[in-house]
Amino acid sequence: MTLQRFPTLHDYAERAASFERQLQSLERRRDTILAQIEQCKSPAHQLVSLLAPLYRRSMIFEVRQLRKECERVEFQMQDLKAEYEAWKAEQKQRASELEENTRLYELETLIQREYRWLAVHDDQAELRKKQAVLEKVREQKRLQEEAQTLQREQKALQQQLSEVREKLGTNRQQRDALDDSHHTTRFHATDTQTADIDEAILKVSMFSK
Repeated sequence: MTLQRFPTLHDYAERAASFERQLQSLERRRDTILAQIEQCKSPAHQLVSLLAPLYRRSMIFEVRQLRKECERVEFQMQDLKAEYEAWKAEQKQRASELEENTRLYELETLIQREYRWLAVHDDQAELRKKQAVLEKVREQKRLQEEAQTLQREQKALQQQLSEVREKLGTNRQQRDALDDSHHTTRFHATDTQTADIDEAILKVSMFSK
């Protein structure tokens, strides 16, 4: 399978020059025939034709042949000119189509460039949305981790509070079991210790809130 060869500007120029050369050749042939006809009409030929009837008949026949050949050449010129004009019209149409195709190609290229820009722009917008969602998820995860940490701290504080309260109950039971003889002295010491424990419980309760 052979590749199709498209005409180049040089090919078009050569074709146009060929038409011009053919027209010039036909014009020169026509001018030569007309000159021969005029030569047959010269006074010298007219005089000879009067003196020699045979020559006269020969000259008339030659003029007729020259006129027929001249008409044939003129027909060839007309056909060649018509072919030349048709060829030029075809090349003009092709040039117009080529110009239109070029314009459409440039328009298509521009549309594709804008489409790619819009696609990239949309991708960037979609990426920003995904990034925003990801940031939101990360923030929620961070808040959940902080909430879990606070819950663990609160649980630990509640455990400490329970231990302190249990210790306080034990101290109160020990205080009730003291001997009456040492009631005043031990009561003062136990109240001081109880006040310290109550203050600690209050601080723990405030922190857990």
